[in-house]
Amino acid sequence: MQFAAKAVGQTAQGSTMRSSLGTPQTAFAWLASPPIIFALIAAYLIGHFVLRLLLSPTLGMDDAEQTLFAQHWAFGYRFRQPPLFTWILLPVTALVGPGVLATSLVRYLLLGITFIFIYCTARQCLSDQRMAGLAVLSLTLIYVFGYYAHHDLTHTTALSATIALALYLAVRLARNPSWMAYFLLGLVFGLGLLSKWNFVMLAIGLPIACLLHPKFRSLILTPKLLIAMASMAVIVTPTALWMTVHGQSIDGVSSHILSRSSHVDHLALWLEGGYALLRSIALFPLPFLPLFLLVFGQNVLAGVGKPAPTQQASLAPSLFGRLILVTLALHALLIPLVGAVNFTERWMHPALMVLPIVLIAFAERMMPSKRQIALYLGIIAILVAVAAGARLYRYSEGVDDCGRCREFAPFAELAEGIRDAGFARGTIIADGMHIGGNLRMLFAESRVVDPAFPRTLWPDADKDSASDGCLLIWRADGDTSDERRDLMRAYAKQELGLAESATFSEGRLNALLLGSLERRYVLGYELYREDTGGCR
Repeated sequence: MQFAAKAVGQTAQGSTMRSSLGTPQTAFAWLASPPIIFALIAAYLIGHFVLRLLLSPTLGMDDAEQTLFAQHWAFGYRFRQPPLFTWILLPVTALVGPGVLATSLVRYLLLGITFIFIYCTARQCLSDQRMAGLAVLSLTLIYVFGYYAHHDLTHTTALSATIALALYLAVRLARNPSWMAYFLLGLVFGLGLLSKWNFVMLAIGLPIACLLHPKFRSLILTPKLLIAMASMAVIVTPTALWMTVHGQSIDGVSSHILSRSSHVDHLALWLEGGYALLRSIALFPLPFLPLFLLVFGQNVLAGVGKPAPTQQASLAPSLFGRLILVTLALHALLIPLVGAVNFTERWMHPALMVLPIVLIAFAERMMPSKRQIALYLGIIAILVAVAAGARLYRYSEGVDDCGRCREFAPFAELAEGIRDAGFARGTIIADGMHIGGNLRMLFAESRVVDPAFPRTLWPDADKDSASDGCLLIWRADGDTSDERRDLMRAYAKQELGLAESATFSEGRLNALLLGSLERRYVLGYELYREDTGGCR
């Protein structure tokens, strides 16, 4: 935050000079005021934070996963995703307890970092500071930020924050390439890789983009780059070693996530992968891109052929424009290299998060009119209200149209049934991350285990504390209920030392889905009190 404050101060000092360029500063001058923009960001995020707390007491899938993993500190948790979000959640959980409040605090802290540092980066790259305000407000028009991130996404939110930090520090480094600047950028690159693996696209793409421009080439061809690489390695190496010990690699994870297991010929692969990539590129900036071009499209087209009014204003098109092209090309290379066909729009952050700044850098060269700015602000206000209303409607429409209905699962009521059965603390072996995370929230003194993951992922049982035994619990309203129960029994005996002859009590719990008069959520359970071994 010290860097952000410093950047704001420096750019504020130059606001008088920038106004002399001919850009009218009287209309919507409040857009150039950092305190007002920060207040708008805070109001926006706090509003969605409060809305999340009011809508449902149940954790969504991503939040439940992280609540389940945040039981102890480890270098890694799940091979598909790195551990940064979990690490941040751990102290927050220790402070406020596991649950909706803890995950929401982390989510909105990370979104706050994203918005603030995108704003500070825009101030460093644009001559008209009102346009910097429009750049950060434009994030609310991108579906991933304006809607999706408020009810889902954990690692992607951490990715957004580290990208925003990295972009800001890169701009600072371009102006003052000190040893400390390289060191800090390396640290953020390391944190970025631990936020989500696809940060690697930015980590590779930004140096290449610098090499492709004579002005920035010297930033890469310098011994100072070694300190950035060293600081990044210090952050990443422990988790990389953890993955190696557990038989995983970045290459293996990327191939598993991006590729199809079935063999297809090269042409079909390239067509399928190319379509998926183009679709993701098109979806990520929606609805921001068409709305922005509707208002400022002529300015952008005319601005592309016009020189930047200042050296500062040339930074976004010359560096970040190349960054977009390079990172998109790196994504395309994944198709022939690893057979990638499973691209999704939320993986486009390294390439396209900076798009609003680049487009506004071109648009400001033609000095947008007061009417254009007013129209665009009106569009932002309407879409912000629509997104908040959509979140309310999603819950108000009830369980008849909710699909898997995870957010309507009545875990608080089911937990009372578990307590009535005689279990208040001990070890819970849960059928899946959603059940496990929500029971972790409601039984904070218990160890919760998901048998889909290795034993080493979970903390050891506390042998010095009282325990009501070992509880196996699973969804009991489907055709595979008995199979899931048998898998948990086997895990408890093979991994946790539950005796083969251990006796148990069993039962079923059911409760109406939140807001429903008919649909029920059913759980089956077995409670072991003796011969539990390490499952206690």
